[in-house]
Amino acid sequence: MRFWVQVFSSRERNPNFHEALEQHLRSVVEPGVELEVHGTRKGGLGEQSCMMGKTFSLITPNPKFALSFEQKLKLYGLTERLTSIEAMNIPNLADYRQGFIDPQAHQRVMTEFDQAARRAVAAGAEVLIPCGSHAVLQARRGLREIDGALIVDGLAMLMKMAETAVRLQKIMGTVVSRKLLYQMPGEDVRAKAQQDYGIKF
Repeated sequence: MRFWVQVFSSRERNPNFHEALEQHLRSVVEPGVELEVHGTRKGGLGEQSCMMGKTFSLITPNPKFALSFEQKLKLYGLTERLTSIEAMNIPNLADYRQGFIDPQAHQRVMTEFDQAARRAVAAGAEVLIPCGSHAVLQARRGLREIDGALIVDGLAMLMKMAETAVRLQKIMGTVVSRKLLYQMPGEDVRAKAQQDYGIKF
């Protein structure tokens, strides 16, 4: 079984994140599963659990990301369970890259995360979802809850769900609706994606 893991960041700009992500994902997949992490040429915004708690909060890198995530939550009908979107106070994304190689920068990122997480818990969140490259740093340090609220390792969950989806497809034939929102994109969209991401499919 092989997986192509697509992330919305540039490997050239953020190599330590990509290496750390590969190491983390390989640590959670089943034996024999192969995976490759691929970025984009320009970088960009990524997108990203209701079975673990009734309410949740997102922890974003900085306030700029909040609007994008809020729009996605509305699209998927999850705003009723959203407690808050808490932004970390690190305006320059380059500072996150240092967190993979500099212990002091790493501690700063984790301190910011913990402060944002505690604000979310105080607001009523039962589940905390890190959104951004700091999610790898958080997952690798092994902290699974804060003030009683669960911290989701969405990266590990993504890989395990991908494995499950492949197995379900073998049983059911398909696991994704191709109606409306999830319909197959047209040839022009697929061609643009190939150009933007530097892939062929």
